[in-house]
Amino acid sequence: MTEPAPKGTSFFSELKRRHVIRVAVAYAAVLFVVLQVADLVFPALSIPDSVYRFLVIASLLGFPVALALAWAFDITPEGVRRTAAEGEEDPVVARVRPWIAYGGGLAAVVAVLVMALVWARPRVAAGGVAEGADVIAVLPFQTRGEGVEVLGEGMVDLLSRNLDEVGAIRTVDPRTILAQWQRSMDEGLVTTGEALQIGTDVGAGSILWGSVLAAGQEARIDGELIALSGASLAKITVTGSSENLLALVDSFSVALLREIWRSRRSLPSFDVAAITTGDPQAIRAFLRGERFYRSSQWDSAAAAFSRAIAADSTFALAHYRLARAAAWSGNLAVTALVSRESDLALRYSDRLPARERTLVLAFELQRNGQGAEGEDTLRAYLERYPNDSEAMFVLADANYHRHDGSNRETELSVAERIEPFDDVLSIDPTLVPVYIHPLELSLQVGDTARINRYLSMLERVAPGETLALETYRSGARAIEEPGEVGPLITSLSLVLRNDATNDLAWQARMALQGPLSSIAISLPGREQRVLIDWARERLEDGGDETTMTLLARLTTASGRLREARGLLDSPRFEAAGQFVSRRYFITLPVYLGYADRDYPETVGVNEISQVGRLRSQLLFAIDDADADAIREAIERSRDYGRSVGAPIWEDLARAGEGFIRALDGDRVAGLAEVEDALGPLNTQTEPFWLRLLESMVSYPETRARALPILARPWSGEVVYDLPRLYLLGRALEAGGDARGAIEA
Repeated sequence: MTEPAPKGTSFFSELKRRHVIRVAVAYAAVLFVVLQVADLVFPALSIPDSVYRFLVIASLLGFPVALALAWAFDITPEGVRRTAAEGEEDPVVARVRPWIAYGGGLAAVVAVLVMALVWARPRVAAGGVAEGADVIAVLPFQTRGEGVEVLGEGMVDLLSRNLDEVGAIRTVDPRTILAQWQRSMDEGLVTTGEALQIGTDVGAGSILWGSVLAAGQEARIDGELIALSGASLAKITVTGSSENLLALVDSFSVALLREIWRSRRSLPSFDVAAITTGDPQAIRAFLRGERFYRSSQWDSAAAAFSRAIAADSTFALAHYRLARAAAWSGNLAVTALVSRESDLALRYSDRLPARERTLVLAFELQRNGQGAEGEDTLRAYLERYPNDSEAMFVLADANYHRHDGSNRETELSVAERIEPFDDVLSIDPTLVPVYIHPLELSLQVGDTARINRYLSMLERVAPGETLALETYRSGARAIEEPGEVGPLITSLSLVLRNDATNDLAWQARMALQGPLSSIAISLPGREQRVLIDWARERLEDGGDETTMTLLARLTTASGRLREARGLLDSPRFEAAGQFVSRRYFITLPVYLGYADRDYPETVGVNEISQVGRLRSQLLFAIDDADADAIREAIERSRDYGRSVGAPIWEDLARAGEGFIRALDGDRVAGLAEVEDALGPLNTQTEPFWLRLLESMVSYPETRARALPILARPWSGEVVYDLPRLYLLGRALEAGGDARGAIEA
């Protein structure tokens, strides 16, 4: 007698009979192909990552649904049959052709994609006021009492002026209103219906009217904002002294603005409750500044915030925004302004809601060198308000600058540094400053896919920034064709400018100077000669100091030291106020390892600063692998550091001791000591980082440690990128990677 099959086997057989396994395999295969295609196509079409996430979630949720349908039904030439128990006939439940059933499934997939696109579309900041309140017709108010008669028609002028151009609000010209009002008054008392008709005739979305009552020392203003549909949008009553009616009108204006904004927040970056001023002029100037700030027009934003502060010196949010706008310039001349406005924002922050007060405190902590405390404050804030785009952006920006300049593979990768900005853009894609650092990082590493994605998004929200977008696009083309001098010259023509503007175009130029200089330095000799000649012609035609700096970098980094010295000695270079830069570029051949020990003496006593000479002495000793000379340079460095109170010299001395330890045979520990002493890469440690990497490459036991650092573009002064590539080639060659070595 045959034993019954195990339950698991029977169930598996049932799955096969009902085609569940076949459907599961087919679903998984199709899903894999669809997601792979989407992963390749979506970035190229600038489709947001949120669409891809939606597609993945919807596909995973659809998997059990597909299995359940496969268990219950089967598609046959006769139609859709319900799968019956084994041995029973499967009844037809729907007589449809198979292609119709499959077409329905395809339609469902298309519907999911459409839903994903709709769900993930950018949420552009709305005008910020209740529907109908964007265009207001202010009508004359009724007046009762002594001394308020003038406010009847006067309210048309006063309120129209107070409300016009506050955010998205516009008011109809008072003369047009009064003309329409007079025609209606000629026929008798104006009814609500006639008032609404006036609003319709002048193209408004709503009307504002009411009454002014004075009784002794007290005065009251009542008003109602009515949409043309007849719906009441806001009812306002304010009371105060009859001796200061203009202040009462201002209070009425501000109260109305707050009431209108209750339906929606005006801008994603702040709540209307943070506008603590009672001055309509200050509000108008602040909101103009906010528009400029969100468009990366920081000079215009700073001017508008300054006007808001002039109208109300205790306006905390305006002080805070002015400090942040000024900080974006990167100009040392505005450091005092940033400090003053940050202090004032903190002083008056007790008037702000808790949310904005926390942002002010975090900014003050970061400005005073307490970056970790500032970031902790922001993280705690975001735990309470997880989708606050302003705080997310401030934290992402702080994180970016904390890792800026690092040359270690243990630090965050480019993708990890960009991710916080992408999170902000998923909430508020209209905040233009958010694009700046992701574009900088993408340009630095030559990630053309990311560059094009961000530029496509930026074009949708900043269409007026034609110069900035043109500059970014030209730089992207030069990066895509790094061996072609034509696109490089076209881009440099836009980048090598030195105007005083502080906006998105300026940020584009700053972001591209490093990557384009790196491409120029890495050009083959013939193409590089073409570029040098073009830059010299540009100088003759009145080029500015940015062109001189490019030439100095290019000629020095490529080993054209005599040509570089001729440029540095030219009257034009000195006339441009480049004395400090001149000393730097004269010392640069030593830092790069291009010069010998006699070089500092040949250029003259005053041509290299005392700091440059001390650094050069330590570098020459390291290059010569002379432990005694390193010890002598260490003592001089420590003496100088103690005399001027500069801790960097102790760090360099410790690095020198690490080099001595490596020379004595303890290579791994010695070079680890050097790395720890140097810390993050900066202008003072760059030449020593170069020697550290050269030593790592020279020793088999430390070569692997150097490879991931050398594989990334140099994060500091671009002239070091050429020796970086040379060291990378040496490391790859020593590791047996001949092809990689040749490419480097």
